[in-house]
Amino acid sequence: MKSTRTAHLQLTAAPTSNGHAKPRRRWSIVSALLCLFVGLIAGAGIAASNEADNRTRADGELSALRSSLAAAESSEARLSAENADLAQSVSELEAEVLNLNGQVKQLEAELNATSPLMSLVGKKLGDVKSDIEDQGWKLSVKDIPSAEPAGTVLSQSPEAGSLMQLDSKVTLSVAVPLPKPKVTPDPPSNDKPSTGSSTESTSSSPSCHASYKGACLKPDASDYDCAGGSGNGPEYTGRVQVVGSDPFGLDSDGDGWGCE
Repeated sequence: MKSTRTAHLQLTAAPTSNGHAKPRRRWSIVSALLCLFVGLIAGAGIAASNEADNRTRADGELSALRSSLAAAESSEARLSAENADLAQSVSELEAEVLNLNGQVKQLEAELNATSPLMSLVGKKLGDVKSDIEDQGWKLSVKDIPSAEPAGTVLSQSPEAGSLMQLDSKVTLSVAVPLPKPKVTPDPPSNDKPSTGSSTESTSSSPSCHASYKGACLKPDASDYDCAGGSGNGPEYTGRVQVVGSDPFGLDSDGDGWGCE
């Protein structure tokens, strides 16, 4: 026991050359230990602070990532909705295209459809005009002076039975009155005409209407219409010059010519 205590005293207070302990060296050791302890504590505090900073920074990055993920999910949802709308629009456009294709095919079928041309010769122009227009054909009329009643169809082109398409042209030759031959008056006679002759000449009525030239219109007719027009007669005429009051109303534009 004495030897142990002696060793302890030797460690704590080593004798000097003159026999005294060294207190300064002991305080140096204590100071060093205190500095080491303080350093360890400071290092632990710094480490803890760094760990807190790192954790805060990690939390911020995680929050930013979560925000980015939410924005991406929102964009995806919006794009999905837009794609659905676009798909709906495409479907509607496809349906519209199919509808238009059907209409085009129907129009092509109508254009390519054919109908036989009926026989029109001998009929009145006013009776066949509406039939031709109802078929979608185009009518062309040629006035032909003839002894046949005015407005009678004399010939047709194409012939009866020909297959006609929409907008095909039908040409009809229609009778108009024959022009009256010019009568050369007899030279005046020096002989006085008898009373009976004078009375007969005075009482006779003209054979052509005095208000028209170029065609002989019956003065006692109830009405005249232009051949090939929409009038219902009963009499028809071609182009005539109006020199009078135009009782039949043939000069619609007042230029002096009727049935142009």
